[in-house]
Amino acid sequence: MFDKLLFNDITDVLKSDLGLELSTSDLRVYSYREWDIFQKTRGYINKYGVFKPRFMTAHVLDSSISNIIHEHIGHRIFFEHSELGLELRRLESELANLEDGIVSGNLKSGSLQLVYSPLVKQRTIQNKNDNILVTYNDDDLVIKNYLAMSQGVKVLSNKHIDTIESFADWITDFLLRRLQLDKTNKVYANNPMHSEKFDRLLKLESIFGPLSSIYDCGIRKSSNPEIMVSLLKEHLKDDYNSIKYIFQYGSDRPFSDRDFLAVVKNKDADKFNRKVFPNYLDVSFSSEKDFIQGLRYNDLHYTIPLHSGKILKGDIDKISNYKDLIGRIDPTFDGLYSGIFKDYITPSEKDLSLCRKYFVDRKQLALKYSYDFFMQSQLPNTDITSSAKCVYNALTNLSYAISYNYDIESSKTLSFCKDQKYFDAIVADESSDLSRCRKLIKNICVQNYIPITHEYVCLFNKIL
Repeated sequence: MFDKLLFNDITDVLKSDLGLELSTSDLRVYSYREWDIFQKTRGYINKYGVFKPRFMTAHVLDSSISNIIHEHIGHRIFFEHSELGLELRRLESELANLEDGIVSGNLKSGSLQLVYSPLVKQRTIQNKNDNILVTYNDDDLVIKNYLAMSQGVKVLSNKHIDTIESFADWITDFLLRRLQLDKTNKVYANNPMHSEKFDRLLKLESIFGPLSSIYDCGIRKSSNPEIMVSLLKEHLKDDYNSIKYIFQYGSDRPFSDRDFLAVVKNKDADKFNRKVFPNYLDVSFSSEKDFIQGLRYNDLHYTIPLHSGKILKGDIDKISNYKDLIGRIDPTFDGLYSGIFKDYITPSEKDLSLCRKYFVDRKQLALKYSYDFFMQSQLPNTDITSSAKCVYNALTNLSYAISYNYDIESSKTLSFCKDQKYFDAIVADESSDLSRCRKLIKNICVQNYIPITHEYVCLFNKIL
């Protein structure tokens, strides 16, 4: 039986395992007789439940716990915590306002029924079986606007129905297993059309844990450090134990990716740098040697995580001592041009020489990883998903390599590409740092999807 005690158990699991909390809880449970009447009055056929995002209300036949969890919990999470769900709710709210205007605020219950008739001179409104019947003609622009918007909402919802329903199926299955409920409640995809996505979510959970399943469906990401540690452990498995320090930095917005810097033992750097992560996890690895050297050169790749990041793993006292290393060799190109380090001191030729070598070496390393990822994506046996991840990682490393190209005389960070067709030059002035430069370059790469075949190799040749 679905009662308050079970609901409390479910909310506890959602918070502890997934970092999610529910802010609405409206549930209407119907007997078979009541459900038959409800379906007929609302025009539903052979359904066991329906969730109305406009009112955040689940209407459910009292047939099984899994059925109630699917509608009441699964859909509620999606429409409270996913970017798509929140957008659909916003559009539904706009539709509700339009409906209220059409019937002059008389739509208290029931539903709105629109009937087109070229014979009526103006809009007519009448009650019919607890619903409101509105007749309109060609001149009624308000209703035409409403119908166009309503159709747009339906198209958007239907386009993503696979994700919406499969997520509700998966969260139901997860909660039944997690709470060890009756095995007869085992969930299968409600519709065979959704089974492929449902199976994918089950597979992601089995390999990388439940957080990967919900983030794959666009659910907001937690800002809780413990949840992020759990996510990294699922992806890194036993390798997590050999990492010395982990910093989480960058944006903490609910639908942005999560940025991490992990510092590893010098001998393990190559192994970690070849790991592939989903696009919502931006994890970069550094050897301890490169980390220390990067701090001395004021490299933003290291100083930003150390200054503004959350420490997820590592000795806090030792990490605080690393801050004393920042800027020991001063200045660097990153430091001079980022606008973060304000005290400008004219560099000696020796300083410039050291900086040139440092950033050239980093550029070569980024290019190497980028090219390796690209070649891996082209292997004949690589599936589409793995290939896409490889291309994404190739673009990320390529953007880093490009951002290390300095025009020393004009103080510019240049983006290189064939005929400058896809990239504009990015000037690293006081309002633009390397972090933004790299992100912009990567976004442009992804949007234009340029470096896929021969052009990619040509791009390397030009940068080299």
